[in-house]
Amino acid sequence: MGWLLSPLSWLLLAMLGACVARWWRSRARTLCVVSGVVAVVAVAAMTPLVANLLVGWLERPALQSAACAVTPPDIAVVLAGGVDVADPEDADISALGITSRRRMERAVAWWGAKPGRRLVVAGGPMVDGGVPPSRLMVRYSRQLGVDAGSLLAEESSVNTWENARHLARLPGMPRRVVLVTSAMHLPRAGFAMRQAGFEVCPVPADFRRVALGWPGALIPRSSALGKSEAALHEIVGLTWYRLRLLLDLLPLDGTDIHAPAGRAWMLEVVVIQLHRHSRIDQRAVGARCRVEAREAARGQRGIPFAQVA
Repeated sequence: MGWLLSPLSWLLLAMLGACVARWWRSRARTLCVVSGVVAVVAVAAMTPLVANLLVGWLERPALQSAACAVTPPDIAVVLAGGVDVADPEDADISALGITSRRRMERAVAWWGAKPGRRLVVAGGPMVDGGVPPSRLMVRYSRQLGVDAGSLLAEESSVNTWENARHLARLPGMPRRVVLVTSAMHLPRAGFAMRQAGFEVCPVPADFRRVALGWPGALIPRSSALGKSEAALHEIVGLTWYRLRLLLDLLPLDGTDIHAPAGRAWMLEVVVIQLHRHSRIDQRAVGARCRVEAREAARGQRGIPFAQVA
């Protein structure tokens, strides 16, 4: 379903809607208006101006903890960026995509800045029995001068969420690491790593935002289309990760979330999530919500949402 994230697909759907409007006379005006709006948005998303806005928002500087500057980690996680062929040969480094190369080159530069640093490359094959991109990236880094003792490959994960989960299961893996990936990919990758229990010190690579020229920035281009598609993939992916986290918190004991007790349970989840990084005592908040849930279950009173400050 990745085609739904392409502005070109939106434009084609808008054209289809306009054609349908010719035969569906009762809804012709509505279809024409909707199709026109979709077409304008699609064409705008294919311009360098809009592509730069989307990419720039994702590539904004990431926040770092003070510990990253004072005592930076000696291990960097490098996320694979894919290959340019469906099933590359085991030693075919030329199959690495430009994204994988740029991430690895940035990681090698970080590795060479201080002795004793190590690189962990994550990324499994996209087809069963295929060659993992992480293995090719390790070979590429060897050509760039990294010694074998400083390299480790994780070859089973096939997406960003799995990258983080599988890395967390590696024996001896520290919980504070440098994360090397594309600047546009960093918000989603950092979120996945933090949910897996890591403290991330970001090192962005492969910046895609470029200087604009006028009036060329308003003219649709294939390069801008590719950037918009990649940015939309990251935005939708990050939204899905956050939704997935919320769904993982839904009750598993059959509680009806529309009943008073169920609403109290939802209050507890929402309040604790909203105040996860604040100074509010979560235990007190959770205890209050559980008391309200027990009272509601006994039919003593309902619990309106407005009671939560």
